[in-house]
Amino acid sequence: MSKVKSMNYFPVPIINQAAYPDYERTQILEWAGLIPHWVMEFNIYQHDSLIDYLQECYQFGGLRDRAMEGKVDDKGTYRYPQDPDLHFLVRMDTKLGHCYTYPYGIVAIPDGKGKPHLIVRMD
Repeated sequence: MSKVKSMNYFPVPIINQAAYPDYERTQILEWAGLIPHWVMEFNIYQHDSLIDYLQECYQFGGLRDRAMEGKVDDKGTYRYPQDPDLHFLVRMDTKLGHCYTYPYGIVAIPDGKGKPHLIVRMD
């Protein structure tokens, strides 16, 4: 892991209950798994790379090697040709951009401002 620099950035997760009205906020957050917790740790301790940090937390091989196709639009919707759009479950803000979790264990990880998200399955 990166060396800890300081503790100062702690935004709360944005739970997208509008897209999933049949679920309670706590159910949606639970559906997102450990990813929101790991992203909050990344923010608190100001690591350099969210991809590297999540890879170390997840411990199931290289995330970059398992990248999925598709794109994330400005509203956080995951789009893949010929598949229905996926609305995010939870959005976490970081210094690198927004990190999104989706159903099916899909996560869109920011790699820096102006760069595309790394989209992977972390289930």
